[in-house]
Amino acid sequence: MKKKFGQHFLTDELIINKIIDSAKINFDDILIEIGPGNGALTNKLHTLVKKLILVEYDEKYYNIIKNRYIDASLEIYHEDARNFDYSKITNNKKNYSIIGNLPYYASNPIIRNILRQKNKPKKMTFMIQKEVAEQICAKEGKFSFLSAYINLFSNAKKIFDVSPKSFNPVPKVVSSVIEIQPLEKNILANSEIDAFIEFLTFGFKSPRKQIHNSLSDGLFLKLDCSKKIIEKAEIETTRRPSTLTIFEWKKLFHIWLDFDSPKNTPGSIRRK
Repeated sequence: MKKKFGQHFLTDELIINKIIDSAKINFDDILIEIGPGNGALTNKLHTLVKKLILVEYDEKYYNIIKNRYIDASLEIYHEDARNFDYSKITNNKKNYSIIGNLPYYASNPIIRNILRQKNKPKKMTFMIQKEVAEQICAKEGKFSFLSAYINLFSNAKKIFDVSPKSFNPVPKVVSSVIEIQPLEKNILANSEIDAFIEFLTFGFKSPRKQIHNSLSDGLFLKLDCSKKIIEKAEIETTRRPSTLTIFEWKKLFHIWLDFDSPKNTPGSIRRK
């Protein structure tokens, strides 16, 4: 791929097969591959499903793939997966999965975009940078904003690591293959999600500080007000943001919405 896209192509056949095996592909499902590039996965995937849909942002590889596969069972879109509307290619069918070797620079926004889709896939299997994979798949007690965000919409787990030697050109970092399975039902009402994500952003404003300090910094709260909110949620004020579960964040959020404090509200969070 063009250098500006920062793409590293997978060349290791053993790893290619291992990724496909991990995805547990069902022949009757719709499968979407993000960033097929030179077709390392595509060459095998298109024989394994009834319908394969490719989303390729790089014009060079879009044209290569388009000319290589003249097949009614395969569609290709020249689109940016970071803001692509997947409903227009899945016809709101729920039995679709997504797979891909994601560019390092775009993995986070691509995954977040998919998780905000109205019609989510049943499963995603991605290869991404190991450091990002560990954030996404972090367990309670080691949350960052990203892992808390992921847990709002899904369950994620790391499957295996991939050596830099499996790519051409060889990247400077180790990669990981992860599985993300969207929740059947959102933890929050759709009308609350945008405000909650903004609240979560402010809650992780100072992640190394204790939660009452981090909330105070992010929400422009007086320290005593921050402590009152946390105590009302029955959470120890000395805990760090990383130790809170997604349900504890939810509880804090709802208390914050109802909390009566004469302060300026940060950002665009709307309170009752």
